[in-house]
Amino acid sequence: MCWQLSYELKCEVLAFLENGPASMDFNYRDQIKDSSSSAPRNIAEGFGRFRPGDSARYLEIARASLIETRNHLLDGRDYKTSRGLP
Repeated sequence: MCWQLSYELKCEVLAFLENGPASMDFNYRDQIKDSSSSAPRNIAEGFGRFRPGDSARYLEIARASLIETRNHLLDGRDYKTSRGLP
């Protein structure tokens, strides 16, 4: 379930980046694309590990990537608001 949700978020972020101001801000676009893609990758890799400690470490990394993605989305909203964009 966690992998599915993180994969859906990644797909939503990629769709968000296709058009509009975010698509032209290359630094922002690359950072949010990387963080949102990292979560499902790390969950999958952690699932493939057979040692609980290894699995837990990859899940920690995935969680950090999701928190980073959330922060990028908030930054995008704040940037839009400060610019007076709709």
